[in-house]
Amino acid sequence: MTAPLTGYAERISVRAGEKIAFKVSSVGPGPYHAMLVRIVRGDPSPAGPPAKIEDESELFDGRFASREQRAWPGSYALIEGAKDVKLPGALAVEALIWPTLPDDGPQTVVSRRDPATGAGFALVLTPDGMALESGTTRVVTGKKLRSRAWYRVWASADPATGMLRVGQQPLRRAFAIDDEGEASKTGASLALDVPQPVMIGAEAALDRPARHCFNGKIEAPGIAGVAAWDFARRMDGLEVEDSGPNGLHGRLINLPTRAMKGAAWTGKERNWQAASHEYAAPAGPQAAGQGLLSRRHLPLSALHQLLARRLRRAVPPARRRLESSRQQSRRAQGLRARDLQLSSRRLGRGLLLAPAAPVDLAAGLPVVQRPGGLRPASSAGRHASHRLARSHGHRLRRRHRPRPA
Repeated sequence: MTAPLTGYAERISVRAGEKIAFKVSSVGPGPYHAMLVRIVRGDPSPAGPPAKIEDESELFDGRFASREQRAWPGSYALIEGAKDVKLPGALAVEALIWPTLPDDGPQTVVSRRDPATGAGFALVLTPDGMALESGTTRVVTGKKLRSRAWYRVWASADPATGMLRVGQQPLRRAFAIDDEGEASKTGASLALDVPQPVMIGAEAALDRPARHCFNGKIEAPGIAGVAAWDFARRMDGLEVEDSGPNGLHGRLINLPTRAMKGAAWTGKERNWQAASHEYAAPAGPQAAGQGLLSRRHLPLSALHQLLARRLRRAVPPARRRLESSRQQSRRAQGLRARDLQLSSRRLGRGLLLAPAAPVDLAAGLPVVQRPGGLRPASSAGRHASHRLARSHGHRLRRRHRPRPA
């Protein structure tokens, strides 16, 4: 029986003279054999042509000792400098979270815990709401969190009284959903101070680097009197900066996605470098699909929205009266449907929106042709035609239709 052997190349391709590394994991008792070959034809289908492989072992051929190298999924932040820090008496921890899989078992937000004894603390997202765990004591709110919604979560523990508290509050409430609450419980002999690093988005484990990894986005986690981590800083690297006086900086493990839309995101700035405080939420694997685009790479629909907002701001207040949604949209944009000349087939190909009439981008209004030059107008189409006709001394009349007898 062949022993399990897995491996991959560090890079997809290299040029002549460059280096490439191969990562191999083998659980076999003896060494494994590796050699270089050139794959001329490597169709794995039985119905296809036979494989053609050229031997290049004169360039690389050897035997290597087997060792198992596991790949543990889940990304998190590791604050190793927090091992020697003492808590200022009681514990107070909080963060902003945006969960994507709130029903998927326990997911740790912030922790500093001994994996062997359970001493320390862990603020955990559970299917029953937020929970605070310390040793064998556990308190949970009992209010389920919604998926893809921002929450402020917090917890506190006092070793002197043995009181544990945990709470959650949505930043935007949903109709007929009770997802806000707080719970408390008294425990005996709380051991909160342990010589362990702080982990954001996971907690320590015995058989792996981390467990209970968080799925979603975390922003502005902090421990009162210890640290306040600001994810809006150093977003171009793998470092996590502590804005507190202790300087407990950390590093990111397994490449979580940075510069994600945070709780303060307004949508006015789509470049995270220009408004880093709005993109201060690193994300786990389930939220990584929400990529960011700078304005120069906006899709066509976003360019259309930017143009529409500029046109709406240019409409005089007297004309922004209450109308039907269809009339209001036409007047606000200042462009009739036939002037946009959109093609649904070409929109998917990323073509730029082109109005039929030229547009004055400085004023944000379509330009209407008029004898003596060009001028921006607040509307186009039939209204502009009437103004042009009056400027020539003519008057457009509707075609007379006989009334029915």
